[in-house]
Parts: sequence; structure tokens; C-alpha cells
Amino acid sequence: MDTAGEFLFGKDDFGTLDMPLTQPGAEMVEGAKSATVEGGYGSFVNAFESAQVLTTKRLAMGPYGWAMAEFFNDSVKKHVRVVNSYLEPLVRDAVQERKSLKPEEKGEKHEYESFLDNLADSTGDVQLIKDQLLNILLAARDTTAQLLSWTCYVLALHPDIMDRLRQEVLATYGESEVPTFENIKTLKYLRAVLDEVLRLFPPVPVNVRSPFNDATVVPARQGPLYFSSAGMLCNWSVISMHKHKDLWGEDADKFDPDRWIDPARARKQFAYNEASFVIVRLMQLFDRFTLSQKEAAPPSALPPASWKDSNGRKRVEEAWPKSALTLYSKGGMWIKMHLASSS
Repeated sequence: MDTAGEFLFGKDDFGTLDMPLTQPGAEMVEGAKSATVEGGYGSFVNAFESAQVLTTKRLAMGPYGWAMAEFFNDSVKKHVRVVNSYLEPLVRDAVQERKSLKPEEKGEKHEYESFLDNLADSTGDVQLIKDQLLNILLAARDTTAQLLSWTCYVLALHPDIMDRLRQEVLATYGESEVPTFENIKTLKYLRAVLDEVLRLFPPVPVNVRSPFNDATVVPARQGPLYFSSAGMLCNWSVISMHKHKDLWGEDADKFDPDRWIDPARARKQFAYNEASFVIVRLMQLFDRFTLSQKEAAPPSALPPASWKDSNGRKRVEEAWPKSALTLYSKGGMWIKMHLASSS
């Protein structure tokens, strides 16, 4: 959130890493998606995540089903009010600052201009700016955080893969050199690990699209898809496609980064580089991760015992993947990180 806050709002004082850590154990209160967070920022996070969970339920009920179910009580409204109370002062300050500029200053471009400043430079519509900020915040905060969480999870389950990844990091940077966005792209195995995490735990596990026009035909491998009217919904499961054995082979449920080793592949996305940077620094400091879901997560967040008798990934999961616009670990992801002996 600190990184996203600086990019989106031009603020570097969120200080989320300085906030009290959530205490593990059975007494920990499970939030909408993970553990509850205290304070003003915690209120924003809890409201933001609750709104995501409820919005996902609305999507599952369809446009008329949720409207009927919530005819007398809008379940999302109170959470939207909290989110707005957090964002609105930031937006209004930015709009007011733009209005106070002299005419000759308004056209100037600043080297470190934030996304909020750019929006305020384009429009004075506070609601439109808030909508755009929330849209990007979902991608900047949730998806990257979940990629990092699931990466730590699989490294805890596969210490051999973590050892191999750590050797690549240490061979490139040693124990203290700070990676750059340019040379971080040379880490082939790190790239493969992140790609395989994204395959098995895609940040957006389910998606939906609808055509703008009536009588729309979309080409498809097994015959065209026909949409009779504009607005007709087409849902698909990314997480199911990523585990389809026709596409990935008989070992589709297995976590295997080697399937992605390809020297021609390279990533340039901001979120990918951000996640890579964090993983490199973790590999420099820690030589082992262990999963602590059973000891630290609330009992309600543990996968059902019946999963052990299931097929596919359910049989091996020790955290409970849940979907609320993005894929998260129910009750949070609890990992013990063991300092390397040289650290």
C-alpha cells in the first residue's frame, strides 16, 4: 500500500509497515478477506475488502437477484461510505490545488506527478476521480500483495524450489546488493516461479465481459460464440483454464516452475518488477519459509478436512483460496521466515 500510495496519491506517509502487526492464533478476528487491521487505515482496508466480497456475491446473484435481495437494505453502502471518507479529502485537496494554479502553471508537467495529480489535471469531477483511483488501487494493492502471498506459500511448501531460487538470487546479488528494474529481468528462475504462481493462483480467478452491440459473434476454437443482445454477460474461469490438462498436460495440478523456463521471455510490467524486487530481498535475508496456518490462522480459515479426499489442488492445499474479485487466502497467509545463518 505504501508503494501504491506514492504512485497513486503522491503520498509517502501511509506508514503501513510501521503499524502494529496482527497477532496470530485462535483469538485473532477474521476480517472480510484476511485478518482485521486497526486504526483509520484499518477501517479503510476492512471496508474496501468487505465491499469486494459483497460485490462478488452480487455478481453471482445476477443484476436482478441482488437488487431484489437488497431491496430494503443496501449491504455495500456503509462500506462505500467509509472508503469515500478516506479518499475524498485526498481527491478534493488535489482538485483544489489544481484550481489554485496560475493559468501558465496548469500546462506544466512535473517529473514526479502522481496518478491523482494527472486525474485532477484532466477533470474536476471528484466522483470520477475516486472511481478511477479505486479501480487502479485494486490492481496496485490487492493483486500484487496476493502474488507475493501465494509465492511465499508455495516456497514454504516446496523448500527445494526455494533453495534453487535463493541460489540464483545470491549468485546474482550476493546477500546485500539492491536489485534494479533492469538487471532483475535476468533472473530466469524467479520469473518462472512467479509465472507458475500466477498460473495456479491467478489474482483475478474469474472474469466477465459483455458486448457493446447486438448480434455479436466472437471467434472460438470450438465454434463461434453468439451474443444475441448488447450487455449479455459472458463469464469464464481463469483459474480453471490454468489447470486444464488439455492445455497444461497431466501434471497441470503440480507446481512446476520449470515449465516456464525460456530465455526469450521477459516482463516489463510495474507489478511484476515490484513483486520480483520484494522476493529478491526476501531470498537475501531468509533461507527457509514454513507455513503456519494451523497455528496462526483462525480455525474458520483452515481448509475443510474433506478436501484431503478431493482431486486436483484441493487435496494438497494447506491454505484456503477464496475469490472476491481477486484471489485471496481466507484468514490471511501466515508464514514463518527463518533468517539465513549469515544474516
